[in-house]
Amino acid sequence: AAAAASPCGENVQPGSYCNSLLLLAALECLINCMSNSPGNRAALLNASHSITCNLSSAKWGFGLKSLDTPLILTKVAAQSQAAVCGLMPGDIVVRVGEHVDYGESLAFLQQALREGGAAEVELQRTGVGILAACLDERYSTDVREAAACALGCLTSFYEPAQLAVVRSSAALSLLGLLQDASAAPLVSAAADAVANCALAPANHAQLLALGTVVRALWLLASNDAELRCAGAKVLSLLLRGKMRDASNPGIAQFVAHNGKNALHRCLEQEAHGREVEMGGLWLQERGGARTYVEELLREIAVERPA
Repeated sequence: AAAAASPCGENVQPGSYCNSLLLLAALECLINCMSNSPGNRAALLNASHSITCNLSSAKWGFGLKSLDTPLILTKVAAQSQAAVCGLMPGDIVVRVGEHVDYGESLAFLQQALREGGAAEVELQRTGVGILAACLDERYSTDVREAAACALGCLTSFYEPAQLAVVRSSAALSLLGLLQDASAAPLVSAAADAVANCALAPANHAQLLALGTVVRALWLLASNDAELRCAGAKVLSLLLRGKMRDASNPGIAQFVAHNGKNALHRCLEQEAHGREVEMGGLWLQERGGARTYVEELLREIAVERPA
């Protein structure tokens, strides 16, 4: 399933019908494995998929997180050889040419990145990276939704996965989906995964740096009750207890984007709800965002201490 869900290379055509069916089947298999047996999440988190590519240009097109072990890619330049080979931030360099020792690999890699040269590079993509690869816009909406759902299953009350998602490129990919108004189920699945990651306090600083507050405020304005609830939950997790702290970067984003007004507008939408039929009776449906929003507004209303 990992190999099927993480294709890379020049000859791969992610948009093809057969490839989409294969990816969808693989992702649904992973979701079932995690849903029916939560213990499998650790296995997926620790899984890896080997990638080998030949780089021969003076500009390979990727940057490293640090020079410490392991060598982790932090960026991949568009149109570069690395991008053509399907490499992604979060991939780990395990071999450069014939050099498998860390010190020799690092020295060769530094020289190649500085002066150019050709080498066969072997990398490993983790379970999180495998799923993040399937969030790429080249894939169908169904595939991307399944990948987001799989990340949601993986991070559900499982802190190691929550931390791994935010450390990798997956968090940025998930946040990028939170403004796609054309695909509510996809956005909802991505929002759930982001909310799961926000459960880990150690992730808050990085999530704030990625602009999560702005994306959550966008969700609050949605006509979809589930999206409003997801946005309110993310805001509550990131900002609860900090609403009076002007030095907090999340509060700065909140104020700059009229967060208080967004909360009030969301509350109005929640109050109206919509009518739904159940057993011949018409009932007023209320969204789940109300509790989170009211909690944040109460905190905003608290007077500053003298």
